[in-house]
Amino acid sequence: MAREASAKMCSSIVKRVWRNIKYEEVYLKAYEFLNDAQCYRRLYCTVQSATAHWSLLDQKPDEAGFATLPAIQIGSMAALDVSFKNLRRLPDRAGSLLTRRRLHNLKTSTSPTDCIISGLCSFCIESRKYLRGPSLLSKSTDTHNLAPGKGNAPRQTCFIDMPFGVKVDAKTGGRIDFDQIYTEGIEPAVRSAGLECIRGDREETGGLIHTAMFARLLVAEFVVADMTTANPNVFYELGVRHAARPYSTIPIFATVGAPPFDVNGVRAIPYDLNDGKLTPDASGRLVAAIKTRIEAALKSPVAPDSPLFQLFDRYPGISMSHEVADVFRDRVNYAAEFRGRLAVARSTKPRTDAVTALKVVETDIGNVATAERGVVVDLLLSYRAAEAYTEMVALYERMSGDLQTSVIARQQMAFALNRRNALGDRDRALTLIEGLRRAHGDSAETLGILGRIYKDLWREAKSRGSLAADGFLDQAIETYMRGFSVEPLDYYPGVNALTLLVVKGDEEAMANHAHLAPLVTFAALRKGGAQASDYWTLATMIELGCHNRNFVLARNCLSRAVSHVQKSSEAWMLKTTSENLTLIADRYGEPDSNKVRELAKLLDKAHEQVEMLV
Repeated sequence: MAREASAKMCSSIVKRVWRNIKYEEVYLKAYEFLNDAQCYRRLYCTVQSATAHWSLLDQKPDEAGFATLPAIQIGSMAALDVSFKNLRRLPDRAGSLLTRRRLHNLKTSTSPTDCIISGLCSFCIESRKYLRGPSLLSKSTDTHNLAPGKGNAPRQTCFIDMPFGVKVDAKTGGRIDFDQIYTEGIEPAVRSAGLECIRGDREETGGLIHTAMFARLLVAEFVVADMTTANPNVFYELGVRHAARPYSTIPIFATVGAPPFDVNGVRAIPYDLNDGKLTPDASGRLVAAIKTRIEAALKSPVAPDSPLFQLFDRYPGISMSHEVADVFRDRVNYAAEFRGRLAVARSTKPRTDAVTALKVVETDIGNVATAERGVVVDLLLSYRAAEAYTEMVALYERMSGDLQTSVIARQQMAFALNRRNALGDRDRALTLIEGLRRAHGDSAETLGILGRIYKDLWREAKSRGSLAADGFLDQAIETYMRGFSVEPLDYYPGVNALTLLVVKGDEEAMANHAHLAPLVTFAALRKGGAQASDYWTLATMIELGCHNRNFVLARNCLSRAVSHVQKSSEAWMLKTTSENLTLIADRYGEPDSNKVRELAKLLDKAHEQVEMLV
């Protein structure tokens, strides 16, 4: 009897340890690697074993149950039989040979600590993604929260703004189960659309809850707001969202009562309740309606749903970087894996192999329309580094509508179309840039791309002997000068304007050159000048050295610039600078033209070396 009682006590201890490790250690910490889990669970168990528990009459677990090894073995076997009895019900992967072998080793262990603990972490890690429902504190690193994809790339986020638990409707006096509405109507819709679903009470962020809430409202790609019962917290958060983002906010409400007058004009999704809960039919309709709204926004640009953005032209909204928000630290870390893979892929030689490697990463990312925006933009820029302009265009066309309308995506699409230069590409690029200027105004980057389009049109017209060549050259100069005047600390449009002014070469152009040169030099020096740590500043100093006939400065900056390109593997940048130097050399007389051509030849040689670098 004493032996049986001891076994029962040990069985209870094992169950408690299993439960604590599963929820407090494995699920909460969300370890990605078995070795990490095994390392920390030993520390966890050491602390737990040295702590007295009231349920054990203020004894430590060792004192209460580890008095005799046989009792431990019997108790452990009984507890493990209970704990692992559902192993057969898991999918084949969780019931793999590896898992069964760990289970066998666990049952036959003679060490008390290993007997109770050793296989639990590995079992949790292998099976946690197959268990029904998320962990107690939902995290974006959980596989449960990620849409299918070989690489489990971070997904776009949908934040749920709604009451929690059961609330009483002040108008009808009825009780409404918002948790049931979330689990059966909202969450399935969001996840089936391929997004990560986050509700404020089910995420772990640390720090002030308001910080996490505001960050989610400002940065989340989608927000579903339940206006039922006119909850003041929900309406306050909905107002913050409408002030921050023009679209992708989806209000919903139960038909137990009409929304307040101020939001009657907001396009909302109604749903029906029966005794405060969704019926299966009502749940299906709500899931379908929310999913349809999300998918429509992902497929094509949508009209603003925020009253502020609808009423006021060029309302600025609020922008917030993921990297500065602690609440997104898990998401940023998860995206870092893909950024690392992209860096390796784009540095692969030859360039065709780099493009192939990038396509593999894109396949692992899965549906780019629902993937985290930062990862998709990084992939776009990686294709640019590999000069894969057709792939850039194809990726842009598969992006979500929201991302397609973003400034950086439209700029890079115009860049890719201009560089690819297939039939109709230049016209599409011009249309994109002009639309961007109307929507967001002028910027140095936007006008720099537009100036490059006119510059390429000038080259083509000149090679054909077309009378339009001079007109395109003037448009390129005017665009570059406009870009520098908009942002006088951005040297890029300024130095391109200087080069084309030299090409034009008339009295007015050279007067503008003399006025502009010191301003562009000042802007480049502000960025580090000859000691800069980025390629484009150094390339600007090379060109400025040629404009000022300071060829020693240009030569020194060239060596430093080439080293940066070898690190980034973006050989096309060297080619761009070489082409600009050739334009300058064509306008100079001897011996300066030869000095500039020699620098251009060095850049061409470096371009070939980077292309062949393994």
